Amino acid sequence: MGLEWGPSALQSARLGPEEALRKAMAFLTFPTEQNMIFSVCPAVPRPRTVHLSPFPHGAMNRMRKSLAVTLMAVALAPLLSGCVFSPKKNVQAPPPAPALPPPSTPQLAIQRFIGAYEQKKSPEYQGSFTGDFTYEFSTSTDPTLVTQYQTGWFKTDEKESSSHLFNGYTPPAGETLPAATSIQINLATDIPNDDNTSGFDPRTHKVLPTRVDGQITVPQSGGSPLTYLITNNYNVFYWVRGDAAAAENRNLDTSQAADSTHWYIYRWVDLTGSSPAPSSIRTASASDAPVANETWGHLKANWH
Repeated sequence: MGLEWGPSALQSARLGPEEALRKAMAFLTFPTEQNMIFSVCPAVPRPRTVHLSPFPHGAMNRMRKSLAVTLMAVALAPLLSGCVFSPKKNVQAPPPAPALPPPSTPQLAIQRFIGAYEQKKSPEYQGSFTGDFTYEFSTSTDPTLVTQYQTGWFKTDEKESSSHLFNGYTPPAGETLPAATSIQINLATDIPNDDNTSGFDPRTHKVLPTRVDGQITVPQSGGSPLTYLITNNYNVFYWVRGDAAAAENRNLDTSQAADSTHWYIYRWVDLTGSSPAPSSIRTASASDAPVANETWGHLKANWH
């Protein structure tokens, strides 16, 4: 065996990272006799022939180490570039919330109303109501609130309550109410009926009686989040078309179109406890986190 130098040795630098690293480590750890530049033939006992090296004493060892370091660098380069310097891959941002539909039909207006509430979009949610909007609490489940708001719950109350729920609120000399982290509202149906109340045109006035289920989760200081469950509520929503709302002086603001392609809520009544609701609607699922059963109306009042 002669001097192992030249293309055959340098070709290791073109090996794959794992193979180059293996050869480099083997080159460094073999016993000294196997790494010497001089050749010894142990097969037949005979006088040993020594071929003098053209390199000064110690130069070959330095060359050997330099080559090994080069091979290790080649082997480790892709590993370092992939693990240390490269940014994380396949990290996807959460999908954006679905766009709210325009309130151009009664059904789309209902979907926009619920979507704006779930996505905590205050302007869009508050824009769902006419200026003379009224809300009525359930006399069966929330009689205290009926008394408390006997003069009425109006659009200003709805705006304050929803804004506090969406963004958090600290009442004067009171405990901070955190913003909801998750809101889910499920209606049994979003297809309204004609409102045949005397004096109303069923083409411009609709009514939606529906079961309501849902859950609203809020953080708790020093503990697990609290989820309020809305189960088997029964609400009635009264809708009016924009042009009819203007004709009836329902006080639309400047951001609300008074035409035939916009619909608004002018009355909302909670009849929970007084009317049966279908049993097939999905309710909020149980979990290990603390939960509390509330009507939607009571939750609205909590954040007022």
